[in-house]
Amino acid sequence: GDALEGRGDALMCMKDYARAVDDYSQAILLTPRRADLYMKRGTAYAQSGNAAKAIEDFSEMIQLRPRDGAAYLARGGIYLAQAQYQEALQDLDNAVQLSPGSADAFDRRGFAHLYRQDYDAAVHDFDRTIQLAPKRADAFAGRGSAYMRENDYANAIEDYSRAIRLDPAFATAYERRANVYSQKGDYERAIQDYSQAIRL
Repeated sequence: GDALEGRGDALMCMKDYARAVDDYSQAILLTPRRADLYMKRGTAYAQSGNAAKAIEDFSEMIQLRPRDGAAYLARGGIYLAQAQYQEALQDLDNAVQLSPGSADAFDRRGFAHLYRQDYDAAVHDFDRTIQLAPKRADAFAGRGSAYMRENDYANAIEDYSRAIRLDPAFATAYERRANVYSQKGDYERAIQDYSQAIRL
């Protein structure tokens, strides 16, 4: 079982997700109560695009280890990617409660709030993400999007600019900042940012 798990881990590093799933599955047959194996296989399913199987494995891990925030975080991320925002919020609320020091949990919940158009809650979660991980460009960009939707253009531009300083290849941040400049009627700056987004 340990050898199968180890080989599965190596295959994951090589991005050979199908073979990793096979090895983790064989390891699970030998040790079906190992919660971490379901987490690993679920991650392999998620990376290969099989959301349904990933959710099954993350759910199994939650059954085996209900006080572990990692499985809620992982399953919430899948729900978020599937635009199942209510389910995502339920899982991410649990992830935040169980792992209050997790920047990932607050970041993903911030995006769930953003997509549900609860912009104040999104800003709150991105604030916490940035406190925990001040160099996360995606958190600044997410908060910038919440500000933009509230027509707070000054803060939106500032956050997109911070995201760009942290990650100069962040094409989406340039595009979104261009949208704000365009809304403000600052078309020269908008064109510059759209052009940079296109180059990237």
